[in-house]
Amino acid sequence: MVTIDPKKAIKDFVIRSMKFEKYKKLIYDLLKTDVSTNADYQKNFNGFFKVRKNKDWQKEFYSLFESVKTKRLTFADIITEIYRRTGTVETSFSSKMLATINPNMPICDQFVLKNLGLKLTETDPEEKLKKAIALYDQIQKWYAAYLKTDNAKECLKFFDDNFADYKWMTDVKKIDFFLWNIREDEE
Repeated sequence: MVTIDPKKAIKDFVIRSMKFEKYKKLIYDLLKTDVSTNADYQKNFNGFFKVRKNKDWQKEFYSLFESVKTKRLTFADIITEIYRRTGTVETSFSSKMLATINPNMPICDQFVLKNLGLKLTETDPEEKLKKAIALYDQIQKWYAAYLKTDNAKECLKFFDDNFADYKWMTDVKKIDFFLWNIREDEE
C-alpha cells in the first residue's frame, strides 16, 4: 500500500511550481560562468524569467549582463544601457538582471506592478525610460516600507518555516515570490 505524505507533496509541488531550484542555479552559477556565451545559463535564465526575445536582442542583453555582473550598478544604469544597445525599454528584464546580480533588489514585472497597483503606460521610448526609472524607485520604496510591516514578517516566517532549504534567499526575493504568484485565474 502506498503512503502519501500530503504536506511533503504540497511542499514539493510549490517548490517545483515556483522554480526555487532554477532560481538557486541562476544565483549560484552567475559568478562561475560567462553568461554572454554559456547557453545553459541563458536557457535557465530565459526559462525562469520567460525571455522570448530574438537572438540579436539576447546577444546584447547577455553581453551587457556579463560585463556588469560584478559591478554595483543601479536599475537606471542597466535599463538605460539596454535601451542604448537594443532600442527597447525593458523594464522587466532590466529589473531581472539587476535582481539576479543583487538579490536584495526587487523585480518589476507585470504581476508585481498589478499587485502593487502600478502601471507603466507610456509609449514614447524616452518618456517610457524616465517613467520606468521613477516606477522602479517607487517599488524600492514600497519594499523598504513593506518589509517593516507585520504582514511582511508573517510572510517571511511562513516562507522560512515551510521552505527551510531556501532560507538563504533574501527577504526581498521571498516577497517577490509571493507577489509573482498572486494572480487572478489565468484561464
